[in-house]
Amino acid sequence: MDCKVELPELSGTEKQVTWADELRAEMISEYEEKIENFNERYEKVKSLMAEKSDIVNGYTLEDVKISVINKEYKKVITSKEELSSAVDYALNKYTNSRFWIDNRNGCLAVIVENYRKYCRRAKDSIDIKKSIEKNKKEELTVVPDVQNKKSGVVTLEYKDGVIFACYIKDMDFIAIVKKLNYKWDGALWRRKITEYTGNAAERAAELGNKLLLAGYTVCFFDEISKDMAVSGTFEPEKDRWVKCFDGKLAITWCGRNDNLFSLAKKLPGAKWKDGSVMVSVEFYNEVEDFAETMGFNISKKAQEKIEEYKQTEKGFTVRGITASKDKILSDKERIAKVLNHTGAIIEDLTDE
Repeated sequence: MDCKVELPELSGTEKQVTWADELRAEMISEYEEKIENFNERYEKVKSLMAEKSDIVNGYTLEDVKISVINKEYKKVITSKEELSSAVDYALNKYTNSRFWIDNRNGCLAVIVENYRKYCRRAKDSIDIKKSIEKNKKEELTVVPDVQNKKSGVVTLEYKDGVIFACYIKDMDFIAIVKKLNYKWDGALWRRKITEYTGNAAERAAELGNKLLLAGYTVCFFDEISKDMAVSGTFEPEKDRWVKCFDGKLAITWCGRNDNLFSLAKKLPGAKWKDGSVMVSVEFYNEVEDFAETMGFNISKKAQEKIEEYKQTEKGFTVRGITASKDKILSDKERIAKVLNHTGAIIEDLTDE
């Protein structure tokens, strides 16, 4: 331990802090003395072992220990590594003057014993956490009740907006994940969750359901996806969307569908571009009717574009329009009108 390291400030009254600072410094000095003595003995034993001296008599370097005396004047045996870790732990943890004052006798031993309790609690905490995780994994793992069960377990994980599927190289498994648009990243099959995929639990349930039906045992990442996969109550992924590209509403779907294409092309001003039927946002009413009829979802960006245009519409001038009173006469009516007015007969128009 570096004695030059700045120590944490102690709390308490002025007198308590002054006294505790002195006691803490004494502990550090005692610690450094213990380490120095240990190093000397360690090197001595190491040298004797190299000489194969009978004095060593089966003694090993691991047998070189440090002893500190506790409040009951009993020895507490420790190692150099444990003592160093215990002192570092104590200097950072015990910033209240009362600790150093109350434990001024046998301070190093108290520090070692407290550090051991801390390590046991930490180990117990880790063991408990591991046990909980193990039990949780067991509870989230479903074995399908089918004849042709596959060996091993498919593990589904969800992290940072991505579902990961882990299993051995298996062609049937690969066919299933590929069909659901999972991509291989070199280590795992992955599917990024977006607005267009639906939530992670739904997509994990959809994949899990297909895997279970195919005979695979599946470990899910939560109860929701597990229950939906088993019961088949998940919402299938939507593949019909009205999106927004280049300021226009873009009608998109997966795969070839001549019927959808024919109907979408009948929308006002519709044009085919880059795999989508593009329609100007000013015809949002027609697009919304089409979407509702044909089961399309409207993306957030497209909805925002529609709302933006609706706000623009509110600024349009609205007026009642009166039809023109002037009647447009046909050529025959115009001739008759002239004849009636003048009584003249246009020679070219008389019967022969």
